[in-house]
Amino acid sequence: MRILQISSAPADPKIGGTERVVWEISKRLAKNQRVTILQTTLYSNKKRSSEETKQNVRIITCKNNLFIGGLGWSFSFVRRLRNMWKNFDVIHIHGYGRLVCNHALWFLKNKKPIIFTAHGFHHTKRNLLFKRLYDLTIAKTLKYASICTALTQEEIPYYIKLGVDPNKIIVIPNGLDYKIFSRSFDKRKIRKIKQKYGIENKPILLYVGRIHKSKGLQYILEAIKHLDIQFLVIGKDAGYKAKFKMQIDKLKIKNKVKLLGVINDEELPIIYRLADVFILFSEHEGFGIALIEAMAAGRPVIVSNRGALPYIIKNKKNGIVVPYKDISRLKKNLELLFSDSKLRQKLGKLGKKFVKKLDWDTITKMYEKVYIKVIKRLIKHH
Repeated sequence: MRILQISSAPADPKIGGTERVVWEISKRLAKNQRVTILQTTLYSNKKRSSEETKQNVRIITCKNNLFIGGLGWSFSFVRRLRNMWKNFDVIHIHGYGRLVCNHALWFLKNKKPIIFTAHGFHHTKRNLLFKRLYDLTIAKTLKYASICTALTQEEIPYYIKLGVDPNKIIVIPNGLDYKIFSRSFDKRKIRKIKQKYGIENKPILLYVGRIHKSKGLQYILEAIKHLDIQFLVIGKDAGYKAKFKMQIDKLKIKNKVKLLGVINDEELPIIYRLADVFILFSEHEGFGIALIEAMAAGRPVIVSNRGALPYIIKNKKNGIVVPYKDISRLKKNLELLFSDSKLRQKLGKLGKKFVKKLDWDTITKMYEKVYIKVIKRLIKHH
């Protein structure tokens, strides 16, 4: 099977969740199939077009010419797609709100079997008029996909609203490398990490993700100001770090908040294991890969009731769900978790069991079955 993966940004886990999914499924598919990734330099430090082969995956990167509020546009991408589309049996397009992806949907309609994965929809009010215009016009190309995949049930109404036939929508969640995050580490490694990052022998609340206002970090600070814990924040600044630091200073909690920046792939699983509780209190999440990584590490999790989060976490069954912005309830639940080791252990075990079925190998097989299904369907019609 010859598979083309299309992504507007490079298939690099450091860029974001969509890019991680493209890379994780591509490298696994490439063990038995011929896989090519066609991508642009959007959101990347690389500015030039390039070609390389990595872990049997052919990667073609085209220079992004226009940013257009993050929608991106690449003239060389358009040329490459027009010259190479005939060489593939199935084409998988990733990312909602990306002009090259919409162009690919429009150009490839009725030519090849197309899988489209949105990886989340517009959810903030920022650039609202622009987003509404996009939804009403360009986004209508989604109906040209043979199959649209949703990360959770939460995304299905968005697809239907954009004109996608409900019978063409299936749910395939994001995944993780379960073995990496579920394994134990020797005490020497743990001690080394604690020393390196100055982590104290105090209960640990952990957040992993972008430092952005939409992640609800401001409400977490309010909820923990009177708790005797340390709050570890891992992730890159997305334009909110300065304000976040100002709030930390204002609340006089500098001694209990540590901003560790971006952590490498070797150290991150160890820090998950160090945490007592993991938190993701976002305004909206399309899925939340860091959340399932923490669950694989056996950590109890606490999340907001927004976006996909309540579809993944069922309150008191595999984690705790708290209404977004409700600082009082967040504080009470954090106090409960930190004071009740049996509850932490119970939720940690239930979460770990839940995410075992989300290993990338399993997720890749789910996509592979969809590819085979749409190829067979096209052959049947012809």
